[in-house]
Amino acid sequence: MERHLRGLLEQDYIKCFYPDPDTELAYEVTSFGALVRDCYFLATKPGLLAHNTR
Repeated sequence: MERHLRGLLEQDYIKCFYPDPDTELAYEVTSFGALVRDCYFLATKPGLLAHNTR
């Protein structure tokens, strides 16, 4: 699942929030693996458009 989340983050289809749902976390390849289980994720507008136009 982490691999898929990384791909979505790299495509700007989702945003990552940590430590709470109101604080956006910039995606960093080196620290993402340690935080992924505690993060919240939200689809972005481009992500929703890509999903809905399949």
